[in-house]
Formats: sequence, C-alpha cells, structure tokens
Amino acid sequence: NWGGVTLPNVKSPAHKKLALIKYNNQGQFQWLRMPQSDSLTLNTSNAFDYGVTVEPNGTTHWLVGMGNGSHLDGTINISGLAQNEQQLYILKYDSNGNSLGYLPVPFRPNTERYHSKRINFIYDPLTQQYYFTSWRDINDSDEFVTIINNQEYRTSILICFNATEQVLWTKTANNTFSALVEGLLVDDQSNVYVSGRGTKYTVLPNGGYGPQDGNFGGYQFTNISNRQSFVIKFNAQGNLLWGSNADGTAGDGLGG
Repeated sequence: NWGGVTLPNVKSPAHKKLALIKYNNQGQFQWLRMPQSDSLTLNTSNAFDYGVTVEPNGTTHWLVGMGNGSHLDGTINISGLAQNEQQLYILKYDSNGNSLGYLPVPFRPNTERYHSKRINFIYDPLTQQYYFTSWRDINDSDEFVTIINNQEYRTSILICFNATEQVLWTKTANNTFSALVEGLLVDDQSNVYVSGRGTKYTVLPNGGYGPQDGNFGGYQFTNISNRQSFVIKFNAQGNLLWGSNADGTAGDGLGG
C-alpha cells in the first residue's frame, strides 16, 4: 500500500504475518522465525497465530493457520484454498530456533478461522499428547464449529490428539449454552484441567428450554440459570476424575 494504492499481486516477504520471537530470561533477543513463504501477495498472506507451548527443554510447539504458498523453507506446500481459508499446523523448533518439522492438525474450524481468544493449546511432553479447547455459545451461527473427520462439533470442546495426527478423545458440552471452556492446564502427572463457566440450564437450538442436564465431559453442573465458574479434571486417557462449580443464580460468573 503506497500513497493509498494497494498492489494486491506484488510478491514480497513484507506480507508475512507470522512471527515467533525468543528472549532469554534477561529479556535479551535470541532468535526470530517467520515461517511463511517469501513470495506471498497481499491476497495470499492470510495467517493466524493460535499460541505456543514450550517444553522444559526449550522445544517450542507453535499452532498456526496458513494459506496457499510454500512455507517453512519449502517443506509445507498448500494450494487450492480460497483467499481467506487456512490449514492448521503445529510447527516445532528446538531451543536454538532450529526447525524440528511440523504436524498437520487433525481438525479444523468450519469457517475461515478460530477466534484466538476462544481457544487454548498445550503440549504434554510426558505423554506426547496435545490438548486444544475452543468454546462456542451461540446457536444461530456457524461460527466456531469444529470439524473432526467430517463430523461437526457445535459446542465447546476439548480435543486430545497425538503426534501421529490421531484424535485420541474429545470432551464436549451437551448443549451450546451449558458450558464455555476458557482455561486449560496439564499437571506434572499428565492430568488435564479445564475451567470456565457452566450451568445445568439448557437452551435448545430452536431457542426453547430443555431439561436441566447441562454438563461438560460427563460432569453434571449443579447450578441453575446463569453460568458460574467451574473446574473439571480428567486423566490423560480422558476419564473424568472430578468436577466442581460455583453456586448462584446471578449473572455469568467470572469464568476460568
């Protein structure tokens, strides 16, 4: 864009959108990685950063969405996507910024992208499993729907998958209104915690009210009406260990 004139077909490294920067614990710059192609145009530079998770040894796992082009020094080649479509990948780097390859992600949003403020992403080096959450709380839109093996998941979701691109297990809310998953943690014994806001109150896709059986991943919420803060614990195999939620009927709680 020069003097208000946009040149959509000019190829340039300046169109790269993704950047991963490492600093040491004194705040000193270590390295920069920009994995997209050097020959992007304005119309093919669409990309999104969905977060990083770092192992104790410094290995970084970076969840990104990228559009058409030859990326990661020619190892990822994407074609045939519409202008704003993306494919999801996990890019891996060692502590010195050397590429350790990539992993295609075995699910996708049904629209152009996820909303970055609605997702969480973590890697557990003990089990070599990845965890991803996305939340959805509206029935009258196709936004934020997750697709796994051509099946649509239209509620908040927790996905466990591995480095061989296999989805190992999923946990979902039983209806769109009952749970918003806003937090995700893994402890040193590979247990998985999700937190957010939930309620046993249900709203059906047609806007009517359903039975008061709102739950997430098998944990039945006990509070009614508006959503209140919750935390739920699963083991690495996806078995429900316990859950707890705040009580109350006032406005939505503070969340997870």
